[in-house]
Amino acid sequence: MSQVVLVILGKRFNYTQRLVPLFIAAGIIIFAIPFLCLLSSPTNFVLVLLILLIFGAVSGFIQGTVYSMAAGVSLSYMGIVFLGNGVCGIFCNALRAITLLSFPTNDPDTKNKNIFLSALVFFLVATVWMFLCCFLQIILSKNVFYIYYLDWQKNPKYL
Repeated sequence: MSQVVLVILGKRFNYTQRLVPLFIAAGIIIFAIPFLCLLSSPTNFVLVLLILLIFGAVSGFIQGTVYSMAAGVSLSYMGIVFLGNGVCGIFCNALRAITLLSFPTNDPDTKNKNIFLSALVFFLVATVWMFLCCFLQIILSKNVFYIYYLDWQKNPKYL
């Protein structure tokens, strides 16, 4: 679904105009998840489910845009994107393991507090990473290589 929308609307916006708002939206959604879990039982489940549905769409748009960016340059860059995807998966699992070990849940008195703190640290790091990606995309959009190969359709003055 997200790829269909990108094909229809993709010509109107360059990659930076697509990615920056999506990274900001993903960061806000990621940051909100641990706090939504603190709400009462039936409400938190429904809200987290709805926000994860929105996050899935945002994530699909981000991935579609990044893959189309990588397709616009040589084949080796597509491999780098997939390598980065794999490293990100390993990093996320390692970070979650570190947060779980840093906040032990053995003591019944502090178990709920430590579970929340563990999740909060994990999601906070993910939020910072999303905003960092947003900042890096803004810097990348000023790169001559990027302008020449990817945004030359929108910036004909650089040809």
